[in-house]
Amino acid sequence: MMKIVAPDVIEQIALVTGKILHEGTGKPVIGTVKITVQESLVIDKSLSDGTFVLSGRPELLFPELALKDYQLHLSIRATSPQFRQGLAEKSLTVTIPKGWNFKQPIFQELPTFTSTILVLLPADLVFIRGYVFDVDNPGMGISNATVKIQQGSNTFTTLTSTDVEPKGRYSFQETGDPIKLQAFTITATNPATISCSASGFKSILNRPLAIDFKRSLHEEYFYLVRS
Repeated sequence: MMKIVAPDVIEQIALVTGKILHEGTGKPVIGTVKITVQESLVIDKSLSDGTFVLSGRPELLFPELALKDYQLHLSIRATSPQFRQGLAEKSLTVTIPKGWNFKQPIFQELPTFTSTILVLLPADLVFIRGYVFDVDNPGMGISNATVKIQQGSNTFTTLTSTDVEPKGRYSFQETGDPIKLQAFTITATNPATISCSASGFKSILNRPLAIDFKRSLHEEYFYLVRS
C-alpha cells in the first residue's frame, strides 16, 4: 500500500494515479499542473514524467466503500506557455469501485480496466510558414520551391515567393483565400511531415514537423544543396 506523509496529516494513502500529457507533443506539459477534487480535500503531486498521484484518507472520503462505489470529480488546470491562453483545463471523473482496498491506487479506467488513466490536454491550432535558402548562399532565397505537408492521407502544398523580398518565403494559406493562413491541428497521435523540393537542388523529404506550441506561428527553414 502506497502511503504519503504530508504536513498536518499523519498518513495519506495513494488513491488515484495516472498521467497528464500535452496532446500535441505527447510529453509532459512544460509548466505547472494543479488538480483539485470536488468531493473533498486531497493532496495532489505531479512528477516530471507527467505522472500524478492523488492521496487522502479513504476511511474519511469513502466511509461506505464496502457497500457502494464512489466517484471522484477531478478538475485539472495546467499553466504553461504551450497554451495560447496560458492555461488549459480539463475535467475527469474516476470511479472508486466498491470494496477497493487501496493496496494500490486506482490507475485504470473503470469498469473496463483496459486503459491506464491518461489525460491529454488539447493542443492549440498552429500556422506554418518559413523560408527556403540555397545552402551555399544562405542569404539567397530559392523561388518556386515546393513545400509540402503530409498528415495522414491529407497533403498540403505551397510554393515559395518569386516577387517578394526576400525571395524563398512561403506560408500555407486557406484554400481560395490568399490572405488567411491555414490552421493545422498537429498532435502526437496525428503527426505530420514536411518536405521541400526545387529544380536544380536535392530534395528534403518527410522531415518530422516538430511544433513549438509556445508559438502560434510555427516557422520551418530549409537549406537546399545543389544537385
